[in-house]
Amino acid sequence: MKNLFLIILFLILGLNLSTAVCYILLAIAFVGSLIYLFCTKSKISYRKEIDFIPFSFFLIWIYGIVIGFFNGNKSEYIIANFAGMFCYILYYFLVLFKVSVSSLVKILLVATISTSTIASVYYIFDIIGIDSSFLNNFLGEINQGSSTGQLRAYFTGLTVGFTIWVLSFMYLLIGKSEKNLFLFEGIKSRNYIWLFLLTTFILYFATASKGFMLSGVFYFLVLPVLLYGKKMVSGKMSPSFFLFIVFILLVIGVLVVFDYSNIVTKMFDSEDSSNALRYLQLTYIVDDITILGKGLGAIIPNFSRSDEAEYGFELSYINLIHKFGIFACVLFFNWAYVLFKASLNVYHRKNVFNSSLSLGCMGYLFPSAGNPLLMHPACVILNCIALYLLRKK
Repeated sequence: MKNLFLIILFLILGLNLSTAVCYILLAIAFVGSLIYLFCTKSKISYRKEIDFIPFSFFLIWIYGIVIGFFNGNKSEYIIANFAGMFCYILYYFLVLFKVSVSSLVKILLVATISTSTIASVYYIFDIIGIDSSFLNNFLGEINQGSSTGQLRAYFTGLTVGFTIWVLSFMYLLIGKSEKNLFLFEGIKSRNYIWLFLLTTFILYFATASKGFMLSGVFYFLVLPVLLYGKKMVSGKMSPSFFLFIVFILLVIGVLVVFDYSNIVTKMFDSEDSSNALRYLQLTYIVDDITILGKGLGAIIPNFSRSDEAEYGFELSYINLIHKFGIFACVLFFNWAYVLFKASLNVYHRKNVFNSSLSLGCMGYLFPSAGNPLLMHPACVILNCIALYLLRKK
């Protein structure tokens, strides 16, 4: 059962599957794991405070369902709205099966290569001018429209690439005496540079995504502090810091030369065509927010982003407040805790590999600011893995 569970994790993370197929696979994993749990009479024990975080997501999801029905929201909307929150139960199956870090690394590595390959195929077809619509039946549908004018191959599953990108970036920039901290889980030293180049191209160029670029800005600001901050506070300067400065200048040069700099400059520009809708949504949602929330499935009168999913909005975090009210703060705290805990570990050189990978798992949080990714099954799985990695030593 453990192997089936891991295969399902890979399929969801490594392939561009529809959300419906993801839920079917998760249902299989859930039922199979429950059967295993009862047949083996295994127990899932709460040993650490981090074990309560996934359960809090589940409880707030239940709260949203109750409030949704209480307020008379459409039942089909209630069931569909943020349905991925149920997937936080998968965290306890990771604990149940005692999944090794090396197994998770293999899944994340292969999933990153797989999703990068899918994006590359679409991107190459676009460059040479071949209609790629027939690929949708095999590789899944992608978003090829960019408001900033670049060629684009974008889909939610590409967020898994942040895991390997962060690992590679930190390995390349960390001091030579500390590089061994990143080698014990099976990724060879010579492979890091190739993985870094691949994921950099896919995440920040092929996607042409302002949200993905926002993740990059976050990591570029935070990771140097984690890598060099402690030495700089003590009056020392790591030679690797100068390598980082050179790299930053190189990145800026590439963005300008290849006309990708407007992705950064228009990141929050209200006149950008894609942002204009988001700012319009913001006005309507804020006016409809209540302290206790409107519940799952709630819509905003006289405004809809989609006729098929009137409850959904691109501004995921504001949408959480609209649905859960003040209880959305618990969810924000949970995400902040993972980022803070992982960052603190890296800064003090504790559990460095797991914490670095955990940081990478949370890369999806930033594009979620303007895209409905937060509770997508693949992103919830990444969050569960991030929590599990912090639990492991």
